Amino acid sequence: MTLHIDPARLVIAISTHLRPVPLRVTAKLWAETTPGYRQMYVLVNHPEGAVGFEPPERCTILQDSRVPEHPGCMAKTWNTAMLWAFRDPQVDWLLCSMDDVGVKAGWLDLVNQHAYDFYLAPCGDLVFLLHRRVLRRVGWFDERFQVIGFQEWDWEARILQTFGRDRVMMEDGHGWNINAIGLHNYWFHTGDLCPTGRDTSFQYRNKRWLLDKWAFRSTGQFVDMMESGQARPCETPEVDWYPWFKR
Repeated sequence: MTLHIDPARLVIAISTHLRPVPLRVTAKLWAETTPGYRQMYVLVNHPEGAVGFEPPERCTILQDSRVPEHPGCMAKTWNTAMLWAFRDPQVDWLLCSMDDVGVKAGWLDLVNQHAYDFYLAPCGDLVFLLHRRVLRRVGWFDERFQVIGFQEWDWEARILQTFGRDRVMMEDGHGWNINAIGLHNYWFHTGDLCPTGRDTSFQYRNKRWLLDKWAFRSTGQFVDMMESGQARPCETPEVDWYPWFKR
């Protein structure tokens, strides 16, 4: 069985900070390799993050209100992307991307040879693709991860727990590969060439919350769980951050 992705029912969301040059490259690559996409959103997390950016067709720039010193909050960023994408009832799929990724043509053909509800490569939340049913069943990113780091580990574990390994494809360089299809050859990180001035000194807060939430003593235990392909139950209740939204 295949779960065909029709670009006309696909939204692309790109998160960017203060990297307008890489943003231009990444947006161009997604537009070129995914012709016919329904809509593109660029979520700009710095007051000057989109200076000089010329959006491709059907692209909307969403400028948030963060001050330049804000260390970031990817949980809120990706939830915002889901709000904008899935408010359109004609949208089935959302592709989320950082601003420092490379994209090769042919990724959509590769994905359409398979039938998963969730795709992730090459690591963390650099790029991931989800069907609307993931939001419906798993819920939002946990915004108790208040800065950047580990919010995607939590969400991946919840997806794995909800859907089981037969419905997900995760090529995560943090240490687990579930149903790998070689998507990392099409979605890859160019971040070493794209430095940012974002403050990363607050990441320990997210690490602490991850371990507390899942009752682990170390991140190594969490990686072992994900590598096994079976997520144990998490006893911490989730929050419906946007209860008014019809998923």
